[in-house]
Amino acid sequence: MFEKATIFNTLFYGSLGVKVLLHNFLKKLFSDFSAPCYFRTHWKLYCPGCGGTRALFALMHGNLRQSLKYNPVTLLFLLDVLVTTILSLIEKKNSKYSTSRFRLILNITLLIFIVVFSVLRNYLLYTGIDVLGDFS
Repeated sequence: MFEKATIFNTLFYGSLGVKVLLHNFLKKLFSDFSAPCYFRTHWKLYCPGCGGTRALFALMHGNLRQSLKYNPVTLLFLLDVLVTTILSLIEKKNSKYSTSRFRLILNITLLIFIVVFSVLRNYLLYTGIDVLGDFS
């Protein structure tokens, strides 16, 4: 039998290796293909996803504060996917629990946050405060 420490080390270093490979792959993918944002190009506004890629990379480096500064919607979206998946698995495993109403409320709350966040960020841009620094 394997010892717990050996299994833990294998999982830890394996996941670390996957993280590095995934980071390098995504960085190469997004540096080669960088489509301009329609909102930013034509309307000089931030779309709800502006800063999302930078937020994802900051999160992959373990920099939560920087990730939230770039775009908090990215982290909230990832948490929403995780919670929704867990709730779906709970519902599938035990059919007497219905989580569909909670998932709907969670997704509507996320949508409201995205709209409010986008309006506030663009209002700040209108008043001269460029949060991401893309228009400076």
